[in-house]
Amino acid sequence: MGIIGTGRSSVRGTLAIAYVFLAMTISATSFIWDSAGGNGLLGNLDLSTADSTSVDYTTGQHYSRDGFLGRFVFQGEAGTTLTVTSTGPLATSTPSGNYFYFTKTDDTNRWRRVFFVATIKAYLHSNAEGPILGTHNTIIDNPGDSITIPAGAGAEEHNTSDPSYSGGYNTQGIWGFGSAYRYKYPYKYIWIDLTTIRTTTSRRLKNGLYELGLLLSGDGISAHLNLTGRYQNYSGAPGSYSFILERTCPPTIPFHELIENTTYTNSYPVGTVRFNSVDTRARMFFASDSQGLFTDFRFASDRGSFGYHVVYTPRIPSGYATKIDSTTKIFPSTVNPVPFTSPTHGETEQQYQLEGEIRIYVDPGTTLFTAPADSYDSRIYCFLTAY
Repeated sequence: MGIIGTGRSSVRGTLAIAYVFLAMTISATSFIWDSAGGNGLLGNLDLSTADSTSVDYTTGQHYSRDGFLGRFVFQGEAGTTLTVTSTGPLATSTPSGNYFYFTKTDDTNRWRRVFFVATIKAYLHSNAEGPILGTHNTIIDNPGDSITIPAGAGAEEHNTSDPSYSGGYNTQGIWGFGSAYRYKYPYKYIWIDLTTIRTTTSRRLKNGLYELGLLLSGDGISAHLNLTGRYQNYSGAPGSYSFILERTCPPTIPFHELIENTTYTNSYPVGTVRFNSVDTRARMFFASDSQGLFTDFRFASDRGSFGYHVVYTPRIPSGYATKIDSTTKIFPSTVNPVPFTSPTHGETEQQYQLEGEIRIYVDPGTTLFTAPADSYDSRIYCFLTAY
């Protein structure tokens, strides 16, 4: 699953799904952007100043800095790796090397170089903050750098009276055996504080709006952050938002399970989408091709193909399950900001939001003999326009 795009106006996301005839099921991953009740800001960063060069950013916490963006809240397996890249705008006349830049939207020769500090922390099953994980913060200085989540998180519990029970974690994340050690994962959530650090390297900064798009991608996760900044007395820097796609199905869907889903009311869940912004609305549609022209969804391999149908159910704003049979099926964000509550700390902020579930189903009569035995792939493209 990935997100591709540039700038404020549009982002194209893809939800890649596949099936084989026999496959193992894995746990789904959850990845949510959390502004920490408005303490984190994706927009309006002041680019007229640089951050201190004498601070050791590999240690400590940096959420009190004005470059604090917010936090990602994660549930999933230990060892998940998120690769961070830039989606533009592409700065020009830059020094040698591969770096991140806030770039003036109408003149790419004007920019300030930045890097990012990621602090990974645990949230306990007792609903309290846990320790910082790892021996140091992760510095994201070059596109292609990555963040590795060192521990698993989730609320799943073992049945401690089951004969197969072999131990678990207690509310403090300690491994043991017995009724108090019932959790599958050491932590309820992992959260990643992300902070922008402005370097002293800049070029021809001038009053106006600057942007930087970040893409964090991993197995089953794509998260796009559209960051905005301003220079000197520019009145504001709208257009900041987060857009996240999660694959909620296994990387491979067991075919015998898929063919049991033959109507839009009896369909197979494959993903979720989330859009959040304090200053920008959005609308979204789906397609079967990267140009956004068609809705002929098909699983394909070298040995053949067969069709399937896509259903989108809006959660925010609420709506009805809708079959995606045309690219004119448009799904808007909320017209006005509505409350978003942090899943960890309970902070609340008013945001424009769009959230929903993607499901699929096949035609009635699809059987194990509909297509030759093979591994089949498909992509669902999600197009977002922020305005």
